[in-house]
Amino acid sequence: MNTRAQLFSHPLMAIFALIVIALLLLVGYQSIKNLSVLSATVETKTFTVQFNKAVQEVYTEPPGSSREIHFSIPPGLMAVCFIDLHNDLPALPYQEIYDVADILKHNAQLDLNVFFVVSAGEKKPDPFAIKHLQPTQSFCTDIQNGQLSVVLENKGRSVSVTSV
Repeated sequence: MNTRAQLFSHPLMAIFALIVIALLLLVGYQSIKNLSVLSATVETKTFTVQFNKAVQEVYTEPPGSSREIHFSIPPGLMAVCFIDLHNDLPALPYQEIYDVADILKHNAQLDLNVFFVVSAGEKKPDPFAIKHLQPTQSFCTDIQNGQLSVVLENKGRSVSVTSV
């Protein structure tokens, strides 16, 4: 008997094989998708650690010292916003920053000063606080070619951040 006839002689086995193949493809797709999300999360965390370290280094330098810094930013992030929640927000190009700021002010979480704007469909990282960072004015800087460039300046009691 030929093998084709044997396969069709057991239709339940063929259906089972198709279901197993479909499940393997689905699990593989989900694993790759989760790995991509995890990679972006790790890159964002790396940015936060490096940025915090740069601010603390500038803070320990003499007042008036400044440094231009560049960071790699993970894909999916459109902008990084430096916000002073103690003051009213100026005109910013991203409405979602106002929404988050209102919630944080209502919950008295005024120490958060770095916010992210993400592309549609991307997971938004939580805002975070950098000790000693005090933006001279709240602003957002767009990500250009996966890079963020800002100037940090020691103001004596704090470090200011401005866009390049």
